[in-house]
Amino acid sequence: MGRQLEHEAGSQWARRATGCDQEERTALLEQDDGTFAASTTGSVPGGPLDALAAVASVLSSRFGEASAQNLVGTVPEVLWRLPDGTRLSAAAGDEARGGTPVTLSREKLPSPEDVAAARAELAALLDAARPR
Repeated sequence: MGRQLEHEAGSQWARRATGCDQEERTALLEQDDGTFAASTTGSVPGGPLDALAAVASVLSSRFGEASAQNLVGTVPEVLWRLPDGTRLSAAAGDEARGGTPVTLSREKLPSPEDVAAARAELAALLDAARPR
């Protein structure tokens, strides 16, 4: 398990924090292997499998076919191994009030400086999966 960290301006970062707004949560995690992960969670309309399918469609159009998926587990998940050595995952939670929380995670980022860009990209990808 990683420990939560907050990326601050420049190369400084604190021991624990998460950024929150009304709809999305984001977190920066330092992994045990010294790499970093960024994640964001937001509500996507529909049940878990429909919401995950909508997000997976956006991710597949950007990154190609997923490398693995588990749609029958407690937490349905789709995974991509990207050419830069990072991993991308999309996982759906239980449906709640008009939608399903979907968490996008990017793992194996080499530095905390890479997290802000990854977090912004994840938020944009999640937003692209929501109907307009």
